[in-house]
Amino acid sequence: MLGDSQLLPPRSVEQLKNLVVTRQAGFSTTLKTVLELGFTQPELIAFGTKASLGSHCRLSQSAISRALTSLGFRSFREFREMFRVYMLERSRQSKGENAGIRQIGVH
Repeated sequence: MLGDSQLLPPRSVEQLKNLVVTRQAGFSTTLKTVLELGFTQPELIAFGTKASLGSHCRLSQSAISRALTSLGFRSFREFREMFRVYMLERSRQSKGENAGIRQIGVH
C-alpha cells in the first residue's frame, strides 16, 4: 500500500470525483471544504490563487497545502492546473454544443 508521500494525485477532476466517492470517510474538514468549492465553483480554483482560495474558504494557505498534499499533489499550482484543464474542456464542449444548435437552425 502506498503511503501519502507516495500517493499519485488524480490527473483529472473526474478522477478526483471518483476518489472522493471511494475515500470520502478519510478526508479532513479542510480538504472537504476545498473539494466542495472545486466541484461547485471550479472557476475559483482554476483562476484563483492559494491566497484567494484561503480567503474565500476562511482557511490558511498552509492548511490548504497540507490538505492537497494528502491527495498526492505536490503544490497548489498542480491542483489548480487540473481545474484549468477541466474548465477548458467544459468550454470546448459548450462551444461544440452551441455549434450543433446553430447547424440545425436553432438560435
